[in-house]
Amino acid sequence: GVGIGPFFFAGAGMAKLSISDFTVAGVITIPLDFADATKPYIEFGGGLQFSKMFIQGKYVSVKAEGTSINYVPVSIGFKF
Repeated sequence: GVGIGPFFFAGAGMAKLSISDFTVAGVITIPLDFADATKPYIEFGGGLQFSKMFIQGKYVSVKAEGTSINYVPVSIGFKF
């Protein structure tokens, strides 16, 4: 039969951040003074496995200068 199962994961590591000038609608350029930096991050998430297909989401938080950069990517894929 076709098995469906949940999975969970968590991790930590280092992320390389790089930000350059930001242009809005091709008209206004905002210079950003932020050099390349390597910062720690944590992540955790989970998903569902459907036979050879999966869908997963995770929360990622990168510690930056005095703040955190957070995002939630969602992925769909196939396992071979």
